[in-house]
Amino acid sequence: AAWVEGRPLLALRGLGEGCLQRSGHRASCAWARCPAPFGAREAHSGGPCARSHQYDGALGANARCSSAKRPYARGSGGSADGGRTDGAVRAAHAGGHRSGEEEAEHPPPLQQQHVDAGGRPQEGEGALSRLLASPYARLMRLEKPAGTLLLFWPCAWSIALAAPSGCAPDATLLALFGAGAVLLRGAGCTVNDLWDRDLDARVERTRTRPLAAGEVTPLAATAFLGAQLLAGLQVLLQLNDFSKLLGASSLLLVGTYPLMKRVIDWPQAFLGLTINWGALLGWAAVHGELDASVVLPLYAGSALWTLYYDTVYAHQDRKDDEVVGVLSSARALGAAGTPPALA
Repeated sequence: AAWVEGRPLLALRGLGEGCLQRSGHRASCAWARCPAPFGAREAHSGGPCARSHQYDGALGANARCSSAKRPYARGSGGSADGGRTDGAVRAAHAGGHRSGEEEAEHPPPLQQQHVDAGGRPQEGEGALSRLLASPYARLMRLEKPAGTLLLFWPCAWSIALAAPSGCAPDATLLALFGAGAVLLRGAGCTVNDLWDRDLDARVERTRTRPLAAGEVTPLAATAFLGAQLLAGLQVLLQLNDFSKLLGASSLLLVGTYPLMKRVIDWPQAFLGLTINWGALLGWAAVHGELDASVVLPLYAGSALWTLYYDTVYAHQDRKDDEVVGVLSSARALGAAGTPPALA
């Protein structure tokens, strides 16, 4: 089952029967499709719900499907909720009035967020959705937390390895590095968008980014970048002196990564060195020094992991990158060369 705001949204009964959209006591036959990692597509409903092959990623980690337009779609038995045709369902199909008793028994369908390709809510959004859809939140990619987790995990692994045998990792350090991951990832995305604002406007996936779309000016984005770096500095100052120097040195990588797309064929390898700096910093935050026999294998392995997943990710932009002249490992390997290279 998939969950939205703590409530069940989709449940898979069986691949031959499709998926059921559930809300309260009611279920409707619906199928959803989210083929792209960017932008939400409207869910579709209706039909016999037997086309289970359409169910290809609706429960993906970052899939954000909007609700079906019709809350009650007819199932293979001709009615919703496994063939039951009570007054509430018939009234919903007919667009008729529902009595208070029917409303109590069958509460209104779960309202879902409708978003456009840029992640901006269109209708029915709540306070959190409005916050995440603001230009500055999108500049930090707050609506896409996967990148923050990819930055945080090497830090957490390093802190855990540095803990004494049999002891849990330092919770305070994990919290500090979690906050730092949000801020540094946001700063890195802001730097990237400042570098790439002209290119982003010419690429399908990135043209709705705040700078490329003109929602934020370069001057305002630069000031916002400074605010993020100042907040990140407050986190860094909580660490020991060696970690402060080590952490500050990562800014050189963060600031130059966007340039690598223009000068080397494998910018994803440079990204791996940048985003996994926490594999070094986590150990240093515990011990005040580095143990090369521990942190270098962790750093190298994490960097290769990033090269792997970001090469796959880069393939969605490969054709646009060829047009605008952006280099990537996806372009270097090509569509045919990537699977054997990553196998």
